[in-house]
Amino acid sequence: MIDSLSIERFRGIVTGRLDGFTPLCILLGTNGSGKSTVLDALHIAASTQPGQAIGESVRRRDVLRGARWLFHAGERGQPIVLTVSADGDSEEQRRLSLKFEVFRKGPWTCQVIHGQAGPGASPVIGAKFKDNNDFESLGASPATGFVKPIDVRFVDLRDGQHRNAILKAHTAAVEQGTLGRIIPLLAEVIPGLKDFRLVTDDKNEPVVMLDFGSRAVPAALAGDGAYALIRLAFELASKSEPLVLIEEPEIHQHPASLRRTAQLIRAAVDRGIQVILSTHSLDLFDFLVSEARPAQLEKISVYRLNLRDGRLLSSRWLGTEIHEGREDAVRDLR
Repeated sequence: MIDSLSIERFRGIVTGRLDGFTPLCILLGTNGSGKSTVLDALHIAASTQPGQAIGESVRRRDVLRGARWLFHAGERGQPIVLTVSADGDSEEQRRLSLKFEVFRKGPWTCQVIHGQAGPGASPVIGAKFKDNNDFESLGASPATGFVKPIDVRFVDLRDGQHRNAILKAHTAAVEQGTLGRIIPLLAEVIPGLKDFRLVTDDKNEPVVMLDFGSRAVPAALAGDGAYALIRLAFELASKSEPLVLIEEPEIHQHPASLRRTAQLIRAAVDRGIQVILSTHSLDLFDFLVSEARPAQLEKISVYRLNLRDGRLLSSRWLGTEIHEGREDAVRDLR
């Protein structure tokens, strides 16, 4: 389990550190407080494929062309330094240093972010970018610094990769026999749901279908809210003991669905999955905390983030302290 994160010169954060991560961490804060940057930093620094994570971090914010905007204020002279530790052991630590370069070859210009993941790591990890933010992952770094590799998954329900993402997550859930856990919960939000089915369309492409017994319809036609909830359920059910990062799981959700979202997240944490999420939803915050059993509440920590002149500031509540800090949470979420 990831225990801490240190950030230097990454996106809007010049310097910052968060400690004491628990199995479920909730990141709160107003827009621009650093929540998304923290999730991106965790994705890159803890991943066994940091080059892929770097590329996805750039592509998620497609409004900015070019990889240099991962660096603070687009400054290329100083490296990004990201450090994560696991299970409270300072010796089980991973430090990633990234640099930015531009290569020109004939008519082509290529932006490259590359670096090393500490002593003994492969010499080059990173990503090579084209002008449209398409990227190629460079090298691999098999979890240098961690005794046990950490499977990191970033879930952004706002992105445009739903089709491939839901197919992969559905397949993994079927392979690991975890699909049956989520159908009862989803059936309360999608009346009549019996099962999921995988079929092929006219172009021989796989399609996830909702099985209602007498009929089946594509999951994509269930509505944005139901589709987002289905994808999240697959993502949380398909892995054993990974780190799952979720950006704003409330996207498209009705309050009734948010209760199911909170149940899915707490159930995943109970199975050994570490979940770190950001949210702007007071409803989701309340469902995650107020309906948690005492043993579940002890696994929850809440971080209230603020970004001031590039410094990441935070306050942290644990367990029963979370109820006392709710009024501060309301100021961020209302």
